[in-house]
Amino acid sequence: MRVELSSHKNSGSLNYAAIEAVQRFEQRFEMKELLHRRILRSSADHNFLPLPDHARQDFHNAHYLAAGSYGEVWRAYSRADDKSVVLKVFYARGDNGQKHYLTWDTAKGDKAMSLELGDAIKECKYAKDLQAKKNDYPIGAQRVMRCLEDHVDEHEVSHDEPLYLVLEDCTGDGGQSLDKWTSHMQSLWAHRDPTKYVEAVMYMFRQMLEGVEFMSKAGYVHHDIKPENIVIHIDVDGKEEVKLVDFGAMTPISAVNCKDETLVASATYAPPEWFGSGPEVAFSCSNPAGYDTYAMAVVLDELITGYNLYEKLERYHTATVDPAFIINCMRTGRTERRCRGKWYDQHIKHPGGSEEKLTGQFMNATLADDMKVAALLNITMEPRAVNPGMKEVLEVYKAEAIKSNWLATYLKMLAFDADARAGPEEVLKSDAMLNTHPYVEKPRLRQICKAQGFTKCLRGLFGRPMKTRQRRRSKEDAAKKTQKQQSSIEKKQA
Repeated sequence: MRVELSSHKNSGSLNYAAIEAVQRFEQRFEMKELLHRRILRSSADHNFLPLPDHARQDFHNAHYLAAGSYGEVWRAYSRADDKSVVLKVFYARGDNGQKHYLTWDTAKGDKAMSLELGDAIKECKYAKDLQAKKNDYPIGAQRVMRCLEDHVDEHEVSHDEPLYLVLEDCTGDGGQSLDKWTSHMQSLWAHRDPTKYVEAVMYMFRQMLEGVEFMSKAGYVHHDIKPENIVIHIDVDGKEEVKLVDFGAMTPISAVNCKDETLVASATYAPPEWFGSGPEVAFSCSNPAGYDTYAMAVVLDELITGYNLYEKLERYHTATVDPAFIINCMRTGRTERRCRGKWYDQHIKHPGGSEEKLTGQFMNATLADDMKVAALLNITMEPRAVNPGMKEVLEVYKAEAIKSNWLATYLKMLAFDADARAGPEEVLKSDAMLNTHPYVEKPRLRQICKAQGFTKCLRGLFGRPMKTRQRRRSKEDAAKKTQKQQSSIEKKQA
C-alpha cells in the first residue's frame, strides 16, 4: 500500500515548528549540495598524463585505471620491493582544456580544487592514524585501506610539485569491487546453490562489520559505507577478504563533529539522522557507530534482495512527486532530476516520512517480535521488492535468519532512532555472525585467473613461484606498452 504524504501545496496546515524544521532542512540541503565531494570515477577519457617524475623515481610498470573530475588512478609497482600500490594523481585543466598536473600554486583561488585537496590530505591522515592503532584490534585493522605516502600536504611538498597519494592496492591480482563480486557470485550460485551464496555474503558482511568496529574503536565514523567503497581482495589460498576504502567522508568522533551540518554522505545509504532537523545531524553523539551499521544493513539488504532499500521506499511506499514542487525547485536553478531527488529525500528520510512510518515500528516496545519481523519481510522483502533472480537466495536467507534469530538484530541496525540502533560490536556478537566461516571459492579459480593468465595464477595460488625469466618478460612487456602510450601523449602535447 502506498503511503500518501502531504505535499507542499497543503503546507499551510503545518505548525510553525514544522515549517522551521523544513527551512533548516532546506539550508542543510543547499550546503551539502555545494560541498559534495567529487569522487574519482571511471571515465572514457584516456587522454591521461604520464606519472610525475617524482613518482616515477619510486614506482614503475604503471597501468592507468580510471579518471575523475580532478584526478587519475594508476596501479604501479614499488622499485624498492616490487609490491603493487595505487596512485591517485591530481590534475587540473587549462583554459584550452588541456590537462596539467595540479600543484598548490595552480589550486590557489579555486575553492573546489582546494576542497578536493583538503579531503585528500584528511583521507591519508585518517588512514595513517588508523594503522597506528592496529595493535589494539588487529583483525579489524586488516579490513581498512592503508595510505602509504602523502604527497599532497601543503606543509610537506613544494608549491610547484605535482600532487598525488600512494595508497594500498586493496584489490590486487584477481580482486574486485563489491558490486562486481556480487554480480559474479549471483551468476555462479544464486540458482545453482543459493545456500552457498548466502554463506559467502554473511561471511563478507562479518568482515565489513569488523572494519567498522575497528574504525569506531579508533575514534572514527566512515560516513560513506556503500558497495563502491567496499572491495574484495583474494588471498593466495583463494580466501576472499574485505577492505573498506575511500575515507573522504570519514570524520573523527567528537561532540562537535556529530553536529556538523556540512558532512557529506551518499543519500541512498545514509541513515535518517543525516536528513533530520535536530542538533545531531552528522551522526548520533551517544551512538556514533550506529551511523555506519545502518549503512551496512542497507548494503546487506541489497546483497540479498538485489535492490536498494531507499529505491524500494521511493517506488512502493512514498507519494508521487508533486509537479508544483518540481516547478518551484527548478526556479532555483536545479535540474528536474535534482529536484526529484530532493523531493524523495525529504519524503522518505525526513522525520514523518515513509521510512519513519515503516521502519519506526521496528523499535515499538508494544509490538511483538514476530509482528516486527513480519513488518520487515512485508516492507523490504515483499515479492515486488526483490530481484526475480534472487528469490531462491531470499528464501534461504529468511530460513537461516529466523533460525539464528538474526532478524531481531538486523531490525536494530535499521532503527529510525539513532540512539537505539545496534552498533557493530553488538551485531558481531549475534549467533548469525559468530557462526560464519571463511569462504574459499574453489570453483571460481578459472574466473579469478582469467584476467591474469590461468597458468600464472594457479602457480601463485598453490605457492609455486613463477620463473624469473617469465616474471621479468611480463613486466618488461607491460613497461614497453605504458612507455609507448606515454610517448604518444607527449607527442600530441608537443
